[in-house]
Amino acid sequence: MRFVVMGDFHYSRMNNGTDDMVQARDKVFTALLNQFLAMDGDLHISLGDLTHEGYPEEFRYVFDHMNRSEREFIHVLGNHDTYSIPKTEILSITGQSRYSSLKQMKRLSFSSTLPKK
Repeated sequence: MRFVVMGDFHYSRMNNGTDDMVQARDKVFTALLNQFLAMDGDLHISLGDLTHEGYPEEFRYVFDHMNRSEREFIHVLGNHDTYSIPKTEILSITGQSRYSSLKQMKRLSFSSTLPKK
């Protein structure tokens, strides 16, 4: 089984950002999500802090993007994800389960995405 893992994405609603800042945010975070989803794997995982302040619109942005893909995605809640709304509301927005487990795992291996020197 092959995992594609990211952590500390920190997508921010940038409530006080200028229009230019918001456009730059959307360009960068869309590119990062596209690159994450382009990586081949059986399961794509976020290891917490997918959002910066845990606002519903932050979750919706990321999960709208994830849901448009064909990838299986699991999000582990991080401390930033739970700043603003209760976990039950987060799970309602994301459609994720509070707890997950992998039932079948034949082999687990890790490899770096860093280029070889």
